[in-house]
Amino acid sequence: MLACGGPVLEFVYYSKVALIDINLPPKLLKKFKGPRFGLDGIRKITDTPFPYPIIGTIIKPCAGLTEKEVAKKCYLAAKGEVKFIKDDEKMLSPSYCNEKTKIKLVSEALKKAYEETGNKCIYAPHIVERADRILDTARRYIESGATGLMLNVILGHNFEVLKILRESPDINVPLYAHSGGRSALSTGDRRIEDGVIVKIIRLCGGDFFQHGVFGVSDTHIASLDEKLLSHLIFIMREDMYNLKDTVPVSAGGLRIENLKLNLEKHYDKKFGYGVALLAGSYLLGHPEGPYQGAKKFVEETKKHISI
Repeated sequence: MLACGGPVLEFVYYSKVALIDINLPPKLLKKFKGPRFGLDGIRKITDTPFPYPIIGTIIKPCAGLTEKEVAKKCYLAAKGEVKFIKDDEKMLSPSYCNEKTKIKLVSEALKKAYEETGNKCIYAPHIVERADRILDTARRYIESGATGLMLNVILGHNFEVLKILRESPDINVPLYAHSGGRSALSTGDRRIEDGVIVKIIRLCGGDFFQHGVFGVSDTHIASLDEKLLSHLIFIMREDMYNLKDTVPVSAGGLRIENLKLNLEKHYDKKFGYGVALLAGSYLLGHPEGPYQGAKKFVEETKKHISI
């Protein structure tokens, strides 16, 4: 980004300037591994048949939940057939919810749900660590039972940290690149477009990226522009020197009312309903509990899928 647009973004000669896109020649593309799994790999891990989406939820330990409370909610959601659970991006290992204990208990809870139902579910805790210690911490999380990893690649860390994780042979789990703070860079008169950010995240190995939710106007800025969402989906899937695809994530206001729209907008002949549908508070906060919330969301999803 610096080589392509850095100086221009700094000059006083322009009152409005944007870095819109980056296209790299094959010689440079060879230096990027891209996602390790892609949608096909995630479906294989979770036993999700084509053309079904990846249905998941977002655990909110930042709201005051203890390690045992987190594990119980994960157990109930997995028992209700969700395939992917991640931490909220604001989860920063507070004293009441130690990350090592939390990961261990969640891992045990998901194994119990699998033994009871046969449902496979990935758990991606938020990596809380300095960049120079990120590999050791990632390894420790995996040893504790994490089957995925999440990091904020825009404000919490950067693209290079994502690339370091991707290129480490022993970090063999899906990487969720969280989008927190991207609109601070991609909006305004002097900006780096979302498409550039998403392309680099894919190049550096992000298996998942949260782009927004179709049909939502009261949550994230990115969700206001549906043409932008469709463009980001294209970038995550387009042919790019044999790199695997990044799974687009619909999260941040996802609910039953806009579920059908989001399925339709992500449908593609090659990828099927190629999206991770993460319903956080809507699913976990169901009046009858996370199990019923998950069952309801899975049932409603199946109603809208044509095979």
